[in-house]
Amino acid sequence: MQIIVIGEDGVGGSTISEPYLTYYDILVRHALGDFHSLLREVAFSPVMAKYLTYLGNQGYVAAGTYPDENFAREIMQLFSIGLWMLNMDGTQQQDGAGQPIPTYDNDDIMDFSRGWTAFDLQAPRGNLEHYFGDDSENMVDPMQLKPRWRDAFPKMDLHDGYVGDGHPLCAELPPRSFLRVGARYRYLGSNPVRATSAKTGSSLEHQQDLYPWTPGHLVLDPASALWPKLCPPNGNGGCSFVSEVTLEQNLPCHGTECGLETVSLLNVTVGGSTGYYEYVRVSCVELAFFEGGRLAATGKGQGQRSVLCLNPDQATEAGAACCPPAGNAQGQCVFFGETVTYNEAEARCAARAAPGDYWGVCPSAWRTVEGCGYDYGFSWEATPCEVKVQVYPTGRISLVHLPAEDDNFAINSPHLFRVRWNEGSFPTAVEGCVVGCETHADTCLCNTSLSRVAVYLEGEVLPSAAEIDSRLGLGAPNPASFDEGAYARCESASCLATDAEVWVAEADGGRIGPGTIFTVVRNGTFVVHLANTEAIVHVAGHSFRNPPHFVSFARANAASRDAEYETEALLRHFSSHQNTPPFLARRLIQRLVTSNPSPRYISAVAHAFATGSYSAGGASFGGGAYGDLGAAVAAILLDREARSVELDSDPTHCGLVKRGARAPPLRAECLTQQGPPSSELRSYSL
Repeated sequence: MQIIVIGEDGVGGSTISEPYLTYYDILVRHALGDFHSLLREVAFSPVMAKYLTYLGNQGYVAAGTYPDENFAREIMQLFSIGLWMLNMDGTQQQDGAGQPIPTYDNDDIMDFSRGWTAFDLQAPRGNLEHYFGDDSENMVDPMQLKPRWRDAFPKMDLHDGYVGDGHPLCAELPPRSFLRVGARYRYLGSNPVRATSAKTGSSLEHQQDLYPWTPGHLVLDPASALWPKLCPPNGNGGCSFVSEVTLEQNLPCHGTECGLETVSLLNVTVGGSTGYYEYVRVSCVELAFFEGGRLAATGKGQGQRSVLCLNPDQATEAGAACCPPAGNAQGQCVFFGETVTYNEAEARCAARAAPGDYWGVCPSAWRTVEGCGYDYGFSWEATPCEVKVQVYPTGRISLVHLPAEDDNFAINSPHLFRVRWNEGSFPTAVEGCVVGCETHADTCLCNTSLSRVAVYLEGEVLPSAAEIDSRLGLGAPNPASFDEGAYARCESASCLATDAEVWVAEADGGRIGPGTIFTVVRNGTFVVHLANTEAIVHVAGHSFRNPPHFVSFARANAASRDAEYETEALLRHFSSHQNTPPFLARRLIQRLVTSNPSPRYISAVAHAFATGSYSAGGASFGGGAYGDLGAAVAAILLDREARSVELDSDPTHCGLVKRGARAPPLRAECLTQQGPPSSELRSYSL
């Protein structure tokens, strides 16, 4: 309670106790557990969100104002990494001038504040303490994420990379990824409708009448290889529906499944009983810049037509609307609301054409789409579009889609974000914006071109896994999720010389090339697959790495799933930061033993936290995973500084363990005491 704190002044509600007790339970539940899990529960706590003012926080697109920065600052400064870069023993790192190195700056706070948008309270429910009646706020349940409130634009991290680094590109997941290793299905019950209408017991069809862009379902064939995974027999001819299913092996497609690129809801019906599963796509990202863009638009159903420039390779953005020789456009879908890539949309339209007829993806002038829900959701148009970049004097950029009708991607859009310019060089209006750009006030509006290049090549000496991890940004799918034979473990001398697993692609002839995937383990715990390529955006002789983002730029397609994935990436960035072990070690020691721990003491506790294990007196503690608070606490209480009688009697030690309940408060010198370099009493200003 003294490190990850809340206070009544910020939360209010002193007349009720349940919200505070629920928050206390979070701390108790994880006190000897995993720090990352603790940080996640704290971040989703409505009490913390109200205290640090990110409850109801919205991105600029949704609110027209910049988001609150309070929690973005405090989660770093107070809860995870602190203000200054640290060595493992808690001493400050210094730059070439002998000055301490900050862990973050105001630009980082501004970026991360956009990652703490979209949090809102769950709906009120029964069995809660309702001091103000049935309309009392639900300050107990973990918050929900409202994807349309989320700031979808890319965000840099603390290492000059991006928060989306290490995650595969959604467009490069293997075909029919809903049947691949890692695909996850969540059971929704017998009526998968929104909470707002669930109280009425309405059918899915009625739900789609009320909310026409509610995704439809695919009726699962009992002959599908997926059937026994989602419908284990219950002994009475029905299904024992499971709350969540994760595929542990690739499954073959069957029938209709073989022609799909993705699914949303699955209908499993047997013996008159129906259950619905939601397909939860693995965590993946999109690149902000793409080539060969196509317009996608909603029909007249939303009243005001929305038009965006979208990546044609994304299977989750728009559907197939085909224009016949005469009449309205016709949606082509296997299930209501189905989305496909642009190439699949072209193929479906061509398949509709009779000899001598024209059926094709509709031009932009076509505005009415019948069927499939595309009058409300996005469908592809045949009109090409391009992505330009507007560069500001600070080096920040905004995306410009031409042609498009969305102000969020127009010239002079307020949605600026940072990128990592190569060598810090970028075009400026002061220098005339150079060839390929035009001047707009003090900014440059520039054309872009893209490249993907292999980082490591056959015959090169491969570095360590840590170096590979720091060099590569793009994530890759799990090699096991591809068809058999597509990837093989590299056994060459070069591959075996690195501690990363190296997977070579059949498409590269089994040699190290652009298709190679490296598997690394971060902090001895987290498995990450990395693509052996770098995606570069070229701008008038300058360049930067193509920034990834989690949430779709098309607000109608924004998913709480993707907002949650981005939140998880942010939390992992803080919990696994190199500063976190020594920062937390010092603060835990100060609250459990002494305010003046030595560097050796801090290092021992930090290593226990980082390795997840601690041994003393023949006993072992911790589960062996990074961030184990139980191992850290054992290291604190069993260390010689915690048990030394001599140190307990030394007034400069400022010990806490044996101080009585009525002992006088610690003296001021305990907060500033410094001993000689070799002394275990050495400490620094707090």
